[in-house]
Amino acid sequence: MTRILIIFILLFLTTQTFGQANKKISKNKKDDICKVITDINNLLKYYGTLSPFSDNDKRFELIDSISNRITTQLLRILNDKRIINYPIEKLLNKDEISISKSNDNKIFFFSIDEKTGGSYRTSKTIIHYRLTNGSVKANFFEGEASDALATSTYKQVFLLDSLNQTYFVTGGVQTCNTCIVSLAFTIKLDTSTYYTNLITQFDGRYDDLKVFEYDSIGKVLTYQYNAADNDDPLYGGNNENIELQHKFKSKFKFINGAFLEIEKCELWEKKE
Repeated sequence: MTRILIIFILLFLTTQTFGQANKKISKNKKDDICKVITDINNLLKYYGTLSPFSDNDKRFELIDSISNRITTQLLRILNDKRIINYPIEKLLNKDEISISKSNDNKIFFFSIDEKTGGSYRTSKTIIHYRLTNGSVKANFFEGEASDALATSTYKQVFLLDSLNQTYFVTGGVQTCNTCIVSLAFTIKLDTSTYYTNLITQFDGRYDDLKVFEYDSIGKVLTYQYNAADNDDPLYGGNNENIELQHKFKSKFKFINGAFLEIEKCELWEKKE
């Protein structure tokens, strides 16, 4: 009887010790994620003090170095499946990073101004996405649909089709002091990666883009813009009616799994 009691006590102590060890490992893993987030926020705070217009001869090397450290750390935790347990969009310092996501938390965009010092205001963007098999992935965002995908920042991500995991996104990038690229596209997730499909893109002067709006209820994108003046050195066209403003209007609607152009109009109106 005494021998059985001793064995029971030893088993109990072993179980307790093993359980405490597991709890400690679990806590250390959690603390590891928190530490990386803290490190990223410290780097972002420092990044905010850097300027491409400073007197530091090595300012661009420093900007590039710090931004690389930020993205390296971001990729580290965004490729860790434990990240789903953290409200990452609330934990990061958004003074120096732009974050947008879908309401179902399946797609996230993290963008950092590259601080080029010129009028072309490019960003580094990481896409983070969560697959149906429970895995998570993150990498620098790009796509064959448009070169601007790799340099833009992004607005809200809208779920179009939960069954086929299709989403709608708009984004843009400043390309000169008075120029902009605005684009609209879809993202589709499969079992291992994502695919982009460009709906439409504006590349021209800020003032010429009149409407670029998405109705999430009707799943309709409305797009209106003016053609550039003939004498515009970058976007000048061949408007035959120079007394009138050449205009374009379109509407795209999500129908049967794709955006279709349901309205298209080209007209000339009296200049304002």
